[in-house]
Amino acid sequence: PGNSKSEADTPDAPTPVTQARNILFFLDNETYRVNGQTYQMDVSPYMDNDRVFIPLRYAGMALGIQPQNILWDGEKQAAALYNQNTLIRVNLGENALYRFETKIESDAAAHLYSGRIMVPIRALATAFGANVEWDAGNQMVKITTNS
Repeated sequence: PGNSKSEADTPDAPTPVTQARNILFFLDNETYRVNGQTYQMDVSPYMDNDRVFIPLRYAGMALGIQPQNILWDGEKQAAALYNQNTLIRVNLGENALYRFETKIESDAAAHLYSGRIMVPIRALATAFGANVEWDAGNQMVKITTNS
């Protein structure tokens, strides 16, 4: 004993506090930043048909969703993310997501890639009320939240 690290020693997800967030995801890079702190992913974001896809779990955590509030229903092939204010449902292969029961159309569908659910980040982030910008020069997505 004494030589092992606890999960608290090496955070793998941003603290789920309700504060403004500045989030950066970079194409072809397995790290992302939240308020200047760097976190690791196991799949890199990529672009397909001018849409940036990011692993759902990491996008949710970056937005402040606690890992236990990111759920997968294998039977329905659907994921759900929720916090105190919002519930979002994502169905694999569907060009939409649902904020509570309201359908929000998207021009790209969530899909599986390298064992992860990949989502078009603009659709997911805006469903949670965040602002999204694409920085082509730096090949990165900037997401800002107010809380």
